[in-house]
Amino acid sequence: MKKFIFTLIIFFCFFGEIRMKASSKTLNSKEKDVHFVDRNKETHHFQIGEGLVSDPFDCLEKKQYPCSIKTESERSWAWKWEDGRVEFSKKTMAILESPGEVRLIEGSLVVYSESGSAWLRTLFGDVALSEGVAMVRRDHSIGKFEVNALIGEVLIYPRGSKEVLSLPQGYRNWLGEMQSGGSSASEIPQSINKKVVLEMWPLVFSGEPSEYFQKVRNFHSSWMEAVKNIGSFHQTLVERRLAFIEEERRLAQARRAQAETEKRMLRDLFRRKNFLD
Repeated sequence: MKKFIFTLIIFFCFFGEIRMKASSKTLNSKEKDVHFVDRNKETHHFQIGEGLVSDPFDCLEKKQYPCSIKTESERSWAWKWEDGRVEFSKKTMAILESPGEVRLIEGSLVVYSESGSAWLRTLFGDVALSEGVAMVRRDHSIGKFEVNALIGEVLIYPRGSKEVLSLPQGYRNWLGEMQSGGSSASEIPQSINKKVVLEMWPLVFSGEPSEYFQKVRNFHSSWMEAVKNIGSFHQTLVERRLAFIEEERRLAQARRAQAETEKRMLRDLFRRKNFLD
């Protein structure tokens, strides 16, 4: 009987050791599947939590571009380069084209540019930021990309248009589907919807709390200024738009006159060569 009990003890000890090794092996395997980046190391990207999917799967580690990323439903993620960073909200799909250049496919992001240039590409046009903070989000309810200049000026390049739209801080504009004229739709800028911005911004912010509160104060000042001056700003935009249209008309007229001159010269040359004069 004692020999039987001793055998059972040995068996359970051996079986328990096997289970512990198996659990340890499974844990190590899971740890390898988690994309983790040490914030103390100098890298071009870092992660808030887990849940980032990239394609190719190792493009972030190897810094290979273009690199497609997708944030899972309950996670946000941030990507850094030398002169700035981009913070992606949950359920966002984007393509990292190069450091400082992002193509937004779906979702929302906040871009920071300190002393360089950041480019955001969208289906309907591009957004450029040299120094400041901007928020871009795809709003399916109206089928457009909403561009918010939180801090600093933003430049908007509608697809198919020669005109560059300057968006001062505190204002928002939109990029929509292509119009019959062959360029993307844009609208008259409006003051930013502060409620929407302040609901999203703290959820994705990746810096220190002191940095966040400082930027929010700066944004609040720019927003107040935009609300105060929106009437005069719209008048300036109308005058600028009319001047642009007049310049386009003048250039078109000059091109037509040049074409007529070239046709006349060709006709004269043809007549001389064929002894018609």
